Parts: sequence; structure tokens; C-alpha cells
Amino acid sequence: MTSSSAPSEPVPVPIRVLLPGDQDVVGRLWSKRQVRDGWLYEVGLPAYRNGPGDTVEPAEYRVWVRAPQHVRPLDGVSYDGVPVEYLEPPSLVERGLGPRR
Repeated sequence: MTSSSAPSEPVPVPIRVLLPGDQDVVGRLWSKRQVRDGWLYEVGLPAYRNGPGDTVEPAEYRVWVRAPQHVRPLDGVSYDGVPVEYLEPPSLVERGLGPRR
């Protein structure tokens, strides 16, 4: 018997997110994206939101932050399984002509 499994959602890993005012919080790292001038990390920050009626429920606010300026790894946490989106390599023409001006 074979079973087919749908692609699973990435499992976020904990990461330290540096906030304004010399504050930091442990958030969740969802993915990494390479950009021309470095890296962006998609992090989930813990928060609360209003629920039905007068209730309050836990929530997560996701945002892209620059790495390494706004994040720090946690000791003992492996980041190998985090999805990574790399830039496409430059074409032969772009490599020959150099960067655009």
C-alpha cells in the first residue's frame, strides 16, 4: 500500500529578532530570500488579536527583516530546513556587460 502525501508546510524554527530600542524577542523563522544587497528573513512575531466577543487570542505577525542586522541565531537550533529562495544567476549578457547603471 502506498500513501501520497501533500507537500507539507515549512516548520518554522526559533530565531532572535532585534527590535527598536535595544529590545529583542524570540520569533519564528519561516523562510529566507536572497536579494541583490543581502538577505531578507520572513519572521513571525508573537502578538495578540481580538477574537470573537470580548476575547483575546494569540496571533503571529509576519514581516520581512534584513539579516543579519535584525536577527540572531539561537544556540542549538538548526536552520538547515528553512526554505531558501535564491536570486537567479545573471545571464551571459549581464555577466559580459556588468551591472546595470
